[in-house]
Order: sequence, then C-alpha cells, then structure tokens
Amino acid sequence: GYELDGARFLTRRPDRLVVGLRTASGTPAVGKLYPAGGGETAFGNMLALWRSSFGERRDPPGLARPIEYLGGVAILVMEHLGGRPLVELDYLADGAFESSVELLAALHGCDAVLPSVPRSAPRIVKSLRRKAARIAELAPEYAAGYRAAVDAVEAAQPRDAELVCCHGDFSPRNVL
Repeated sequence: GYELDGARFLTRRPDRLVVGLRTASGTPAVGKLYPAGGGETAFGNMLALWRSSFGERRDPPGLARPIEYLGGVAILVMEHLGGRPLVELDYLADGAFESSVELLAALHGCDAVLPSVPRSAPRIVKSLRRKAARIAELAPEYAAGYRAAVDAVEAAQPRDAELVCCHGDFSPRNVL
C-alpha cells in the first residue's frame, strides 16, 4: 500500500535506512527499517506517545503520527512532517535551544504510559559506559570528554524517582 517517493533525508542514523514513502491516498510518509529488531517496540512507544498529551492533543504534536509497523519487512511507517532537523539549521539561533528544552520538558511531563522496561540510574550509567567505548572507536578526539561527563553523571547519580518518558537520543538531529 506504499510507494517510494524519492525523498532524501540528509540527517539520519548510520545504522538505519530511512526512505520517503507515499500512502495509498498520497499522504507523505517516512519508513524506518529495523533490520536488527526493535521496530515493533518503537512503534508501540510512538503510539502511546501519540495518544498522550505529547502527541495528538498537543499543538503542534511533539512527534510524527505513527501509521503502522510492517513486521514482515521490519519497517515502521510514520507521517512525514516536512521541515528540517534542528542540526541542519542554525540551532544556536535565538530561541532554538529554549524551544528544544520546552519540547523535552513536554515529553517528560506528558501523561503517556509506555510499555518499556524502566531504567534505573545505575543502568543508565552502565549504558553510558558502553557508549563510551563506541565513541572512543568512532571519534577518539571526544572520548576523554565523554568519559569525564559519564564520571560526573555517576558521581552525582540521584536516587531513582518517578519514571517519565525520555528520549534516548535527544540531539539536534532528532528535533524537527
């Protein structure tokens, strides 16, 4: 029920193919391939967020409307919003940082209940440590700074509190 539309996405993850699609009715959509799995979980989380105060009840919504997950080909299909990710623009311009923080705060404060596994503060530090090894491999010039930041997070590790929705990769490339 989808056709490729040739849309190009300059900013994307190196490990995930992203394609422009058109629905049967001609609506622009985006397909994200999940060859290593996890697409069904991502779709479930997106759907829960869409139905929350962060999604369809927010003006504008905080995320693209999820359309469906095609398990046979491991593709998550969502609405294509158009526009450019913040990283492709002048994200240091007046108001851009503040708007991004407001979006993140809206995510943390929304009423969504996600079916994901909760992550404690020690597990988050453990995850950050795993990422440190990958950063050292891909961008050694940033490794020492990243390790110092992880050490600071570990030293200031707060008690676990109320769980909130969190974007695991909140960066300028993920803010539209």
